[in-house]
Amino acid sequence: MKITKKKLSSFASPYSICSANVKGETVLFAGSEVINGELIVCSGKELTPRTLAKGPGGYMGLIPLESFDFPAIAVAEGLHTNFQSVNAGISIYSAGKDARNLWNRHRIADLAYIHRIALVSANGKKTIIAASLCGRKEGPDDWSSPGAVYAVQIQRGEHVTKHKKNLLLNGITRNHGMYVQRKRGQEIVFISGDEGVFKIHVPRAEKEWIIDKIIEQPVSELALMDFDEDGKDEIVTIQPFHGDKACIYKNMAGKWETVCELKTEFGHGIWAGRIGGKNAFILGSRARKRDLCLYTIEDTRSWNLKKTIIEAGTGTAQIDVLKFNGRDLIAATNGYIDEVAVYEVTN
Repeated sequence: MKITKKKLSSFASPYSICSANVKGETVLFAGSEVINGELIVCSGKELTPRTLAKGPGGYMGLIPLESFDFPAIAVAEGLHTNFQSVNAGISIYSAGKDARNLWNRHRIADLAYIHRIALVSANGKKTIIAASLCGRKEGPDDWSSPGAVYAVQIQRGEHVTKHKKNLLLNGITRNHGMYVQRKRGQEIVFISGDEGVFKIHVPRAEKEWIIDKIIEQPVSELALMDFDEDGKDEIVTIQPFHGDKACIYKNMAGKWETVCELKTEFGHGIWAGRIGGKNAFILGSRARKRDLCLYTIEDTRSWNLKKTIIEAGTGTAQIDVLKFNGRDLIAATNGYIDEVAVYEVTN
């Protein structure tokens, strides 16, 4: 497997990243975690970067709003380095009539210590799931106030107003992980923290939200993938919070069991899926060697993995994988070296 790197942009402490389809074009969005940091989009044949906003920064999460009539993204913003929550909440950034200029910003919900967001369809209405890392803090090491998970309905249109937050789940300490599984028309939001992993079943046809706890161990981040191709997803995790190990869990007779475990260093950033013709997952580390690593599943009977170091010393915060002009690209915010980069994977 060959990996070729291309640096796209350089700015202070890039953190969040996501790919999107904007009017038929595949683009990348990325944002900084520092106060007054940048929010950018990379587009065109060369994924050329362009600034969408200069501040407020603290861009923890980005989700494209592809159903809108104009280019738009929802952004979790205002949670900065060392857990400084400054006017944090959810905003929608939209291009309006000219996507080449700075985008318009509309705040739709305030939420202190917001850290993760996802877009689902709840009872037929577009809804943002928003998670707060904690409730309040007296300092960076104070985790005495747990976080919570909310649902916020959104509407199409350029004139966006603030929306009510509906509490879904409370009492999650270091509420750090979120993943949306979409299968057979059903959406399930997986949430992780010190208390374990929870499944939030997104309702359809005027039904209620259903929440189950499935794993008891503290989990920082997670992703899902059917690694052994038996029709059921496994869960790959980083644990505990910003932890030193990654695990693969498999559902065996209704109980989630660990089938594989490996070491990491301040694990941060996780993706799982198919890349380079292989079932795989990608992990970032933000301590010691700060490597960005690709693990391919070589044998699911013994759960033998092959490790490939994509790049050493990156201190990657978040990862996305996209198809771009027929190529497999790994997109990463390499916070330790202040860059946004893509890595092409070929056999």
